Amino acid sequence: MYLFLYFNTFHFFVISLRFASLRTGSTGFKKSSISFLFTLANIDGTAGVKLDVQDTSKAIYNDVSYGPCFGDGDLVISDMAAINVNSSSRLGTSYSLPNSIADGSVDAVNFLAGSEYFMPDDLEVFHIGRLRDMQSQLPVS
Repeated sequence: MYLFLYFNTFHFFVISLRFASLRTGSTGFKKSSISFLFTLANIDGTAGVKLDVQDTSKAIYNDVSYGPCFGDGDLVISDMAAINVNSSSRLGTSYSLPNSIADGSVDAVNFLAGSEYFMPDDLEVFHIGRLRDMQSQLPVS
């Protein structure tokens, strides 16, 4: 399981859990019925919201030439995201929208980052696993 946090200039957080195999060379969409995105606070000042995966066959997209990709374009953190505005958000394709936002609307595009294309200020990635599994992956000195 991987935990991704990204921070943008609006000082809100999007946190997402990615429950799928992320192997090098395993390019394409990955299935997950338990992946989700959620915000702790929103640009408009409203409380955070959880966005469940709806198209479980496209929960994440894995490609070594991209950063983290959630859904079929719902949230894409580009490669070298700290130096370009190629990261993008178009909610409603694979992940649910908040009840107050219409599918395909400008609000759906702007909900996570304030615009369709953005540059995250920071991105944190954590691997959550059993200590026993992680110890076997540590380099031997």
